[in-house]
Amino acid sequence: MLELPILKTPDGVAIIKFHGKHLRQVEMREPELSWSRWDPEFLDNIERMVDPGASWTAVHRGKVLLSFGIRTMTRHVGEAWLLPSKDINRYSISLVRCARKLFDDLLENKGFCRIQIGVMVDNDIALRFAKSLGFEVEGIMRNFGSPGASCALMSRISDHGFKTAPAVSRSNSGPRSS
Repeated sequence: MLELPILKTPDGVAIIKFHGKHLRQVEMREPELSWSRWDPEFLDNIERMVDPGASWTAVHRGKVLLSFGIRTMTRHVGEAWLLPSKDINRYSISLVRCARKLFDDLLENKGFCRIQIGVMVDNDIALRFAKSLGFEVEGIMRNFGSPGASCALMSRISDHGFKTAPAVSRSNSGPRSS
């Protein structure tokens, strides 16, 4: 689907094509650690849902910092996912810049008009990260995440390339007067 070159940052972070093995190389932090203990299939579920042509991994000196991407829900709608490592904060500016470029490309050049993501409302770091990627909060999904966790439904919207449905003509279908 996407033919993107490998992105590199001045501080040595490289964005590479995602592989399922990267998920097991992420040194998770909270709340992802708790979520993976609650759901033993947590990483397997991520691996099953990803769109391999629109998912990437950020590495620095061979260490996985972050895996992220989307899964295609419909022709124009994707759902973002992200699994950060405990070392993400050291490179957050570089990671935001690269991830934002990739999400921009999906919206501007790949036919997506909406990308959405669910972010746990009590995870301030994740909320700030998503906002820095251009996502805006639309609402709260209660009891959506790990046991009892509420998530903010966030999205990025673009009408670029979206063809609207043709207007429906409204004819008078009522009784005719003579």
